Amino acid sequence: STYWTEKIGPSAALDADFSDLISKAVVPEGAELRQIELPGLTLNKNPDGGWSSPQQPDAKSAQVAQLAEGWKNARAMWNAADAPEGSTGDAVKLSLADGRVIELIVQARDPQLVLARKDLRVRYTLSKALAEELFQIPAAPAPDDTASPPADKAAVPGVKLPSLTP
Repeated sequence: STYWTEKIGPSAALDADFSDLISKAVVPEGAELRQIELPGLTLNKNPDGGWSSPQQPDAKSAQVAQLAEGWKNARAMWNAADAPEGSTGDAVKLSLADGRVIELIVQARDPQLVLARKDLRVRYTLSKALAEELFQIPAAPAPDDTASPPADKAAVPGVKLPSLTP
């Protein structure tokens, strides 16, 4: 039928829902992050492959790397077209090893985390749980208290304690 090509056009079906065609991965598959600029926090990949943050110099490389890995693996639950006027909010800048830069706007943190990417005119909707995980370096793990029990509670090899259950 000529109605489809003359009146609607073949691109109309794609243009209406183009955001579904964009990958839900915030960082392209296989891309390597070099720097992450978050509101009040910057993460840098060092030449040795470790990560550091000038704002939190005492943070261990593994803690900073955990935050960087969160960005590398961030995936949207769904995508939607960004508003024609764009989004406003805190800026996030992801610099890749190949020189590309991904600029995002934190459009919302509640009820879901919504990141807008202007160059693709798309909004990524991520789990609200990621709102904290993607914007702060995780706390250092607590020291392991179970490594050596107190002397009066130490297990004696070969001694079986009586069962408390009948």
